Amino acid sequence: MKRRMLFLAIAGLAPVPLLAQASLATQSLPPGFVTGAKNPELIPDSASYRLILLHLASLNSADPQTVTRQSAVYSRIGLSAADTSVLQQQVAAFKAAYSQWQTQAGSSPSAAAEQQAKTLATDYRDNILKSLTAEGAVKFSLFVNQEKAHMIVRP
Repeated sequence: MKRRMLFLAIAGLAPVPLLAQASLATQSLPPGFVTGAKNPELIPDSASYRLILLHLASLNSADPQTVTRQSAVYSRIGLSAADTSVLQQQVAAFKAAYSQWQTQAGSSPSAAAEQQAKTLATDYRDNILKSLTAEGAVKFSLFVNQEKAHMIVRP
């Protein structure tokens, strides 16, 4: 299946949109990059949750096309209406916290700042999984793990 958006890659320290086809997995990548299509197990959870949360946060707009895409993504996760509401609230909170991190870290974040971003993503992952119903937590975790196949990161 072809995809127009391969999510975001952690290239350096800032999220970078990668517009590509699924066939990108067969192309050679620069040294140090991991493609989830070949090795999803090599993509750290902190990176995958960070990318998913950033992607979901990017869909928070009143623009009709964005609302349609947001609805499609949340539908693919398969959450109940209550769990979807909880996830949307957590994503909004993550977006605010991540924006604050970006402001503090600046354009060239240090290794310590990058570790803060990983911790931020991990903390929000934990908060989300605790806030969702048991079924919702399983569905969200499965969704993130399935989406690793569409990610490219530099760990």
